[in-house]
Amino acid sequence: MTGLDPNNVLSFLARKQAMWTAEVVSPTPHFAPMPQPSPEALRQEVNQLKQQVKVLDERIDVLSSRSKLNPALPVNSDVSTGGVATLFGAFCALWAQNTKRNALLWFFCGAIFNVIAVLVLLYKNST
Repeated sequence: MTGLDPNNVLSFLARKQAMWTAEVVSPTPHFAPMPQPSPEALRQEVNQLKQQVKVLDERIDVLSSRSKLNPALPVNSDVSTGGVATLFGAFCALWAQNTKRNALLWFFCGAIFNVIAVLVLLYKNST
C-alpha cells in the first residue's frame, strides 16, 4: 500500500494555493492586445464622421431658418402695448375710486397718457 507523504501533500497544496492566488488576485490583469486598425480603415471612419457632421450642420441651418421665419411664440408689440395701457388705466381708476374721484375719467387718462398720468397721481397723492 502506498502511503501519502505529508511533505508531498503539503507542497502540492502550497503550489495549488499559489497558482489560485496568482489567478484570482493578480495585481495586473492580463488582457488580450487590441488589434490596431489599418490607416485606410481610420481614413474611412474619419470620412464617415465628417459626413455625419455635415448632415447635422445642414439640419441645424434648416431648423434655425425655420425658427426665424415662424417663431414659436410671436409677440405682437401692439398687444403688449395695449396690455400695459390697460394696466396703467386700471391702476389710475383704482386710485381715483379710493380717493372719491371720477374712476372712468382717470382710467382713460391712465390708458392714454400712461406714465404722465401715474406721475400726476403720485404728485396728487403726496399733497
